[in-house]
Amino acid sequence: MELFQSIAEAISLYRYIFWPLVGLLALVIIFIRWWEQVSYFFLNLFTSFPVVGYIARLSRSNEPRRSSTGGKFWYPSEEALCAKYWQHHKSFNLSADFYLRCVNYLNKVNERGRKPTGPVLWICSVALVILEAFIFALVLSLSSPTTSQLIRRSSRPL
Repeated sequence: MELFQSIAEAISLYRYIFWPLVGLLALVIIFIRWWEQVSYFFLNLFTSFPVVGYIARLSRSNEPRRSSTGGKFWYPSEEALCAKYWQHHKSFNLSADFYLRCVNYLNKVNERGRKPTGPVLWICSVALVILEAFIFALVLSLSSPTTSQLIRRSSRPL
């Protein structure tokens, strides 16, 4: 029991060092355990930055198309981008049977070939969100003590 008490005292005494180290250790464990997902996340993040991202840098190159495998002509920037994602494509690419099972599932739940949301529905959704915000603000204004007292005073008969 004395050992536990001395450890607890040391932790409480050096808590500004101990807890950040525990958090860093947990972060390192998460990075090691889920490295594929973490590296894919950072690849997407650094690729899609607007000004300094990989796609933004590649879009500024003016190299002409080159002949590639299969006799097709590709821009060097397209080849470079595909090369970056090839490692993840190899690890997540599944068989044709898996694809067919997914298509079968989408057919069963009537989600295959669904059209995107139309502009009328978007406008209605935005209008409902604005209406909800207005009603919520009205309820908050009526629930404040000063407002409810004013309402009670004005509803009293003279």
